[in-house]
Amino acid sequence: MRRVLIADRGPIAARIARACADSGLTSIAVYADADFDARHVRLADEAYAVPGATPARSYLSGDGIIAAARAARADAVHPGSGGLADSADFARAVRAAGFTWLGRPPEFVDRAPTPGRGSPRSRRIEVPVLADPYGTVVALGTRDASVQRRGGSLIDEAPAPALGAELERELRAAAVAAYTARGPVGRGLSGPGLINGASVAFRLDADGTPSLLDVSFRLTPAHAATEETTGIDLVVAGLRVGSGARLDPALAEQRPRGHAITFRISAEDPGRGFLPAAGVVRGVAPPGGPGVRLDSGIEAGSAVPGFDPLLATLTVWGPDRPAALARARRALGEFDVAGVPTVLSFHRAVLDQPAFAESERYRVHESWLETEFAAPLPDFPAGREPDADIGRTPILIDGRPGTLGLPGPR
Repeated sequence: MRRVLIADRGPIAARIARACADSGLTSIAVYADADFDARHVRLADEAYAVPGATPARSYLSGDGIIAAARAARADAVHPGSGGLADSADFARAVRAAGFTWLGRPPEFVDRAPTPGRGSPRSRRIEVPVLADPYGTVVALGTRDASVQRRGGSLIDEAPAPALGAELERELRAAAVAAYTARGPVGRGLSGPGLINGASVAFRLDADGTPSLLDVSFRLTPAHAATEETTGIDLVVAGLRVGSGARLDPALAEQRPRGHAITFRISAEDPGRGFLPAAGVVRGVAPPGGPGVRLDSGIEAGSAVPGFDPLLATLTVWGPDRPAALARARRALGEFDVAGVPTVLSFHRAVLDQPAFAESERYRVHESWLETEFAAPLPDFPAGREPDADIGRTPILIDGRPGTLGLPGPR
């Protein structure tokens, strides 16, 4: 495997492109009409258009992605966190076209989520899992993804706070068992490209009773928190496993180092019910300093499409949770994005809520944001976008996407 096509956009695609570079692989981006000069396109070694103004006609077009992979002479296709990541039909089509598939194995057995007992205060706990084609399956700690809106997490942290050692061991073992029973190896299948990383999700009721929810193969921003507490690059590990490499079984004995919190920074207006917004980023002031990691898909001038508001993920690490919270306050205070509304004000407010900040009495649950969070959040001020009189035209310069800006009439 030498050439990997990334069937995604934004910070996740940028993350995979960097992992390819670290692994000595050629990264190949795809881009829709609006993304011809996006950051993930310029970070990749090569880029190919999948024309279309909507996701269905571009990033969700299986035929378009496979056509781009053929044109790029790719060896493998990585779905990232895109809408095709969980499509067994697309995975089979990729393999039938002769490419290695670096996503959800189509042989994986789907199972309906187990109903929780209707607890309104349940938490979502995830266990990241790595597996190879030879039967090794390891669980890499736990994550909490309970700060949610519209069924998607806004904050992920590893390890999950206030679990206790016995419950953590139980969840790790249950995750390995669930993956093994439903995956290809458990059904007598093996070989390169059959296995990749996954997240096994559980619902944890208020009394501490866990129930299995689902197994996701998407590369989500939450992986950054696991990477910071394990020292394992999950994307690089997935690329190696996809090539047929074996995992070290000793990974199963590894314990988390310190504490990490990942904040998803999206173009949504928290003062208006997290309404997604499209626009143009006017400027970015990134945070820095010890223990701060920023995986960004934007810079000044980046266009933000309405169908994918994720801009970046900010991950902070500390030797323990209080230290990580302190660094989070500093980093979120430094971080600014101009031109579009963001959830930064929400994240700053969350850090001041006792239910979240009190590590030993962590009381956040999946409906906490809708039912208990009451901090005031400012509306994004509407205003005229900059450079409104500049017409921008996509062009190719030496085979690479570029932009030609021409002033309009005065």
